[in-house]
Amino acid sequence: MKNGTGSSNPSQRRYSPELKERAVRMVLALRAETGERHGSIKRVADQLDVGVESLRSWVNRHEVDHGERPGTTTADTQRIKALEQENREPAAGSDVGEPSAGARRGAGHLHLDVDQVAPSWWPRGGPRSVDVATPVLVIDAGGR
Repeated sequence: MKNGTGSSNPSQRRYSPELKERAVRMVLALRAETGERHGSIKRVADQLDVGVESLRSWVNRHEVDHGERPGTTTADTQRIKALEQENREPAAGSDVGEPSAGARRGAGHLHLDVDQVAPSWWPRGGPRSVDVATPVLVIDAGGR
């Protein structure tokens, strides 16, 4: 077991957040000292006995999070995951599958009253109601 990372198998190592932060700080400091980006990650990775690609990804993530590189920040990624999870779970007490105002069920169809549910740009001289039947959409342009 090297560096207290939990496993001697390099593909199974888990590095502590403290080690990750220290490694990134060392890379940034080395780059500031030498003025060169090339080789700094490999040098620090060898010093700390961490994977080069692991360290490269930590440095890239740091640069994205601090606006030094384009990409989605960690905070944005977490926010997106939370919103996606919210979208997958219906809200408690919501009537999923129930017709809303301006809609009613009948004979296997969902009938929408256009006057109540149509967007403001819907042509007022057009159809007055819409019947939705599986699998086709029927537009009733008939009498009023």
